[in-house]
Amino acid sequence: MRYEHPHLIVEAHEWAWSLRTQGFPVYAITASGELVEVGETKKHVARYALPEGTVAVVRYYESVKGHVTLYVYTIPELREYRVEELEGFAVPEELKARLPQAALDAINKLALAHLD
Repeated sequence: MRYEHPHLIVEAHEWAWSLRTQGFPVYAITASGELVEVGETKKHVARYALPEGTVAVVRYYESVKGHVTLYVYTIPELREYRVEELEGFAVPEELKARLPQAALDAINKLALAHLD
């Protein structure tokens, strides 16, 4: 995976490796908390156009058992964090320190949408 402003390029089989794991939504989150769906996971190379001001990209994933994990990648570093349903969607402290509150609120909004 690499970031080439304004695109995030994900290599083949990096985010999806089977028919079941492709098609999950991918979101960009801006510093102001705007949540923008930029595509979906794919088995082949994917290029996601990120809106100006993107501070994180979130990949939604649901396991075979139905448990949700939000994989959060900070931009431009591409550091990965996991926000997992099985852990009450707790946001890691390091991620809280890296993102503005509006972006964290957007992550919480995604988690709550799953619970509805």
